[in-house]
Amino acid sequence: MMKKGFSLLEVIIYLSLVFIIVSVVAAFVFWLVASNSKNRLMIETLNSAERALEIMVFEIRSAESVYTPTATTSQISLQTKRHLPAGEDTAYLDFYLCGNKLCMKAESQDPVVLTPENMEVSNLVFTYIVSGDNASVKVDISVQNKNISGYEFSTALSSSISLRSY
Repeated sequence: MMKKGFSLLEVIIYLSLVFIIVSVVAAFVFWLVASNSKNRLMIETLNSAERALEIMVFEIRSAESVYTPTATTSQISLQTKRHLPAGEDTAYLDFYLCGNKLCMKAESQDPVVLTPENMEVSNLVFTYIVSGDNASVKVDISVQNKNISGYEFSTALSSSISLRSY
């Protein structure tokens, strides 16, 4: 007559195999979640930097000129027909670092922060280039995302913009 059931050795072997399989699957799931978080952080950082750069490019391209008395390598002042105060025919628009954030300030208005709270601008450089009658501005910006989970990602973007004087 044969005994029905499992021996202690068989149970230990089965439980060991199940434990190994569950451990491998759990490690893969944790790796997948961490990888997804890092990818989202990279995309968010890149999108924020691109958005800030696009706003600067649009405003610089639309400007009449760079107002050189207040322009420095870390700030640009633009003379523009956009964002006009009441009764004025020219306005001034500034891009600069306010702390570790990128700010835009139109004349007689409060500054507007262009980068999200979890982003830090570590580098902002404006280079004014004049060639004959043509004026251009080169913008270099570096943005770093500091995440509470310990992941960090930074990106650097650059663009050259020709002013379209009206």
